[in-house]
Amino acid sequence: LAERARLHQERDREQATREETLRERARAVEQKEGELTSRERTLRALEREALATRKQAEDSEKAVKAQKAVVETHRQSLGRGQNRLKVELANLQSQENALAAARGELSTLQQAVQDRENAAAQREKELQEREAKLEARARAQASEKRTLLVLDAELRQQAK
Repeated sequence: LAERARLHQERDREQATREETLRERARAVEQKEGELTSRERTLRALEREALATRKQAEDSEKAVKAQKAVVETHRQSLGRGQNRLKVELANLQSQENALAAARGELSTLQQAVQDRENAAAQREKELQEREAKLEARARAQASEKRTLLVLDAELRQQAK
């Protein structure tokens, strides 16, 4: 009977240790979720930046089109001033090059946003899997604890 009581106490200590380990793991999962939230804020900021860059690119494209229309109007209405028009065309070409560069930058930012979203989704999935495993372990330990309590009650009943 004393041996059973000692075994029971040892099992209780092991159960307490397992429960503390689970609590520590739950805290780690919460910390990871906080990191994930921080990364999501960063992703949203990158998305806003990408949208602003896209808007700038669209505005620049509209400005280039408007300037091209002006240049074409000048060309049709003025038979002279070829040198001035050539300079304006060179400026437009420079603006078109800047627009192409902005589009490239936008594409790069969009890819970075997509990569981070994919990484965040993968981390989220991993966290959910870990959490599910922890919950399964907790349920198993709770079941063990209930079994131990039943055995304890039986031992006490037998001891009476």
